[in-house]
Amino acid sequence: MATSMQEAVVTNVIILASALFLAAGILRFSRVNPVWTGLLLPLAFLGAYWQVYSKIPPFSPVGAVNKVFYIVLVGAIIGLVLDLTRKPRLTRAVVLLHAGGSALYIGAPRFQDAPFAVLLAALCGILVQLVLSRGAGAPYSHVDRGLIVAIGALGFAPIALLGASSSSFQLCAAFAVATLGCLVWHLRNPKLLFDAAFLIGGSGGVLAVIYTVTLITKKTDLLALAVLGMILLAPAMCKHVVRRFAITNEIARHGILAALCLVPAGAGAVIVFLRYPSSFPS
Repeated sequence: MATSMQEAVVTNVIILASALFLAAGILRFSRVNPVWTGLLLPLAFLGAYWQVYSKIPPFSPVGAVNKVFYIVLVGAIIGLVLDLTRKPRLTRAVVLLHAGGSALYIGAPRFQDAPFAVLLAALCGILVQLVLSRGAGAPYSHVDRGLIVAIGALGFAPIALLGASSSSFQLCAAFAVATLGCLVWHLRNPKLLFDAAFLIGGSGGVLAVIYTVTLITKKTDLLALAVLGMILLAPAMCKHVVRRFAITNEIARHGILAALCLVPAGAGAVIVFLRYPSSFPS
């Protein structure tokens, strides 16, 4: 059983990453408005969802897993409209509203027994999106946003597996690798816009998965999740390292950021493995 699941994960990751890699390459060297690149990550997320669950959930959705699909789909459409209209203040407001509203929407069944947990999840999601939605280059570039979200999703995958959600593990892993495949084309002289559509439909999708595993299955290792959250400090640390050693190469800077993101992501996975080794499939 474990071997079959592992083979399915690898196959799904390869197929989705290859498709997104090709699509990102075509957009990179075309004359298409960079705004449309923001849809690549929501599409990658929805593609990973289809691979994992082999269906489009019914509307209106019942159950947290079904809700995740429409949170990403509707969010990506709204995000694309915001990207095309280019209204930064409205974009940030909608991104934050989406993050908090998603937590309340998914966590609605737990309002009676654990309202504080739902509200705390909403506040944490808003904080994550508040940090990520800061203007590009201060300290985040659009490539930086992609790296942080991709490695964050990869770091949450083993936490989700512990939380009795192998499907969320597959979803996060496929999305993360597909995102990294997209970013390969933009490590130097990037031509992409990871703004509203990406933030709402990409990082917002990862948050929706985290809400689901944390609030519904209620088996998330909160210590590992807190350690993973330190990934948001990576850009500030990267900025310090780059300035300290006068690093000007763009690819090198992205490499440093990725390495710094991998530290909390890897630490969270180690914590999960050490605390619950028997919960992992052999």
